[in-house]
Amino acid sequence: GFVEQMLDTYETLVTTINDADRILVQKQIEIIDRQIDRQVYSLYSLTAEDIKIIEGER
Repeated sequence: GFVEQMLDTYETLVTTINDADRILVQKQIEIIDRQIDRQVYSLYSLTAEDIKIIEGER
């Protein structure tokens, strides 16, 4: 699932030396994070308005 992907990707980030590769891995982390957010929003049946409030507080 997404949690395993996130853990694996963070492990990759820690071992990545090249700056360009680190940027790519960080972008992958952001994508997985958004996927997790969407799953949580769906799980709790949040409305678009709810999501705006939550994401506005970041």
